[in-house]
Amino acid sequence: MDGSHTDGLLHQNGAFQIRGAVFEVYRAMGAGFLEAVYQECLEVEFSVLFPCFPWFLLPSFLRPKQNGPVRTPAHL
Repeated sequence: MDGSHTDGLLHQNGAFQIRGAVFEVYRAMGAGFLEAVYQECLEVEFSVLFPCFPWFLLPSFLRPKQNGPVRTPAHL
């Protein structure tokens, strides 16, 4: 390593944004929901953070749902 990656992550900024989105969803929703609820909220967060991400490259169970309007959590 050349020392440019302080914590060993290749995409440190992206990893930081992903962790921030996870914590933001947890703060907004709280505890006690099924995993599917958190997944749907993260889909919204990720589509805002990474609007140009090629979602079609992900397996189908990770892609944002295209049926109906996009619902945004109240905190956005």
